[in-house]
Amino acid sequence: MKVIHLLYIVVLTIDILSAETFLLNDGTYVNGKLISESDESITVKDNAGEARVLPRADLQRRIPEEDDDILKKVDNSFRKSPITSFSASMQAGWAGIDLTALNNEIASRGYQPFSEDYFALGLSAQFSISRWVLGAQGSFLLSKDRKQFIGASNLRSSFNAGSFVARAGFKVFDLKYFEMVPYVNFGGAVMQLTTVNTDSDSFGNVLSSGGRASELAALSFISGAGLELNAKIPIDRRFGFLAGIRGGYNQAFAQGEWNENSGVANNDISHGPSALLTGPYAQLNSGIYYRFD
Repeated sequence: MKVIHLLYIVVLTIDILSAETFLLNDGTYVNGKLISESDESITVKDNAGEARVLPRADLQRRIPEEDDDILKKVDNSFRKSPITSFSASMQAGWAGIDLTALNNEIASRGYQPFSEDYFALGLSAQFSISRWVLGAQGSFLLSKDRKQFIGASNLRSSFNAGSFVARAGFKVFDLKYFEMVPYVNFGGAVMQLTTVNTDSDSFGNVLSSGGRASELAALSFISGAGLELNAKIPIDRRFGFLAGIRGGYNQAFAQGEWNENSGVANNDISHGPSALLTGPYAQLNSGIYYRFD
């Protein structure tokens, strides 16, 4: 029995001493034990127990684990940045907003109310520091035009909106093929109401009457929280694709006064109704990621 224990200690010691650090040409390194090697590559079992194939063309040097001085120099030279990954993605899906006050106002004047269900498009970029995620997202809400006959005129109206927010989240799960990120966001939103007189008319009447189109815009703050679930499709150890969903709820507040843009001058419009980008959303998410660690 003592002999078996002694052999076990010897094997364990050899295994520990055989661990090395493999420094790559891009400044990163892999810690682990050499399993096999050939003229073209070496295979290393890393600290997570995963077999990694390293092409010899990418290998700068091998450093024994017991050589602390060299490892400290490697750490200081190649691990200065705290950023562990970067991703950029596009979103497309549904967003619900609160247009109750605006619809009541325009309906009382003969306009068709706008839907509160919108098609949303967005772009986002973010980076990770360990499991913390920081980034930004811009979104656009697109609607279908409304047509109505008011007085003696045919009018087309539309309502569009956009937002730009900063995002902060935490990767509850950050696995090889999956990640889960709850997040909060804060930023600003802009709403635009456009009306256009679509009657065919003469050149002279346009010059004499004017007022063929009007744009009203308002700003507000927006905050919210949500959850992002992504499947990760690795192409290599660092680069890959993302595919998943985002869902959450936004709350708009502190809306400013409406402002009219007549094409010549901007005029503040008082006592306008609220049009808030408050409501839930659910969107598909697709993009790319790159790992630095």
